[in-house]
Amino acid sequence: MVYGGCAARRRSGSRSPRELVQPAALLYRNARVRDWRAYIAVGALGYLHGSPGLSAGELAQSAVALAATLALYLAFAFSINNCFDVDCDRLQQRKLAKNPVAAGLVSFRTGLALSLCMASAGLLLTLVWFQPASTPSAVYLALLALAGFYSSPPLRLKSVPPFDLLSHSLFFGGLLYLYGASVGGELPAPLLPIALSVSLYSAILELRNHLEDFQADAGAGVRTAATWLGYERAETVLRALLAWHWACLTALSALFHPYTSAIPAAALIYLLARWRGIGASSSYLRAADLATCAFYAAVTLLLISAAAPGVLPL
Repeated sequence: MVYGGCAARRRSGSRSPRELVQPAALLYRNARVRDWRAYIAVGALGYLHGSPGLSAGELAQSAVALAATLALYLAFAFSINNCFDVDCDRLQQRKLAKNPVAAGLVSFRTGLALSLCMASAGLLLTLVWFQPASTPSAVYLALLALAGFYSSPPLRLKSVPPFDLLSHSLFFGGLLYLYGASVGGELPAPLLPIALSVSLYSAILELRNHLEDFQADAGAGVRTAATWLGYERAETVLRALLAWHWACLTALSALFHPYTSAIPAAALIYLLARWRGIGASSSYLRAADLATCAFYAAVTLLLISAAAPGVLPL
């Protein structure tokens, strides 16, 4: 394995602790663990929505299964993305710092092998913990397939607008939510609309990232939904997706409790009132994140309260 030209081997054959730790640290960095937070939250949200009726023992067992398989999936998704983003990441300092393959610190072969090992280990664990024909196994396999097709040739969906947004909305959005929910038990019908909502917001987040990287991507010839649409049209699409997002959350409120509609309804009114003033860099988008999280938190409390009456005064 090649971890970089500056990593010299000792002729004596012995290796210092630092030489042993450095490769592991680079592979850890290639998995981009620091970027997992939002996606762990999506899986955990699904788990909380799908498991309120489980016993303490079942909760502990399913939480371990979720944590292990989710970590392996995210390691695969980010690692394989680094492997096939070498050419474009070399041109952007911010992305180069997150990609040791592009920086020449980890070889492509090593990064790819690590990615495939993580995917195989995660799939094996789902088959051990769940039945091969079960919902968690099927959803996990779909997650691996979409994440792989998104980054790697011959499909490389991230370079095929608008399928870059659509695929991202599933493997880092709705399907990830459904995987968390399926680990906790069966998938109740009311959770499917929430999964669609999570998918929609995942597409919004990805389009925002495209707009933030627009100049660098356009200069490097990187094809994304934003460079494909053009900056102004991409901003218009972003505002339309936000309006649809708030309308969907308002409609979802009817499934749970009317008071939860206050959050998305207020955000929708504000968005429509300042339609042209809300762009890709607007502080409104940060407030949108908080409002969306608040809505999902309220729904979570309601589901827990319904499963254990009297626990919460809702």
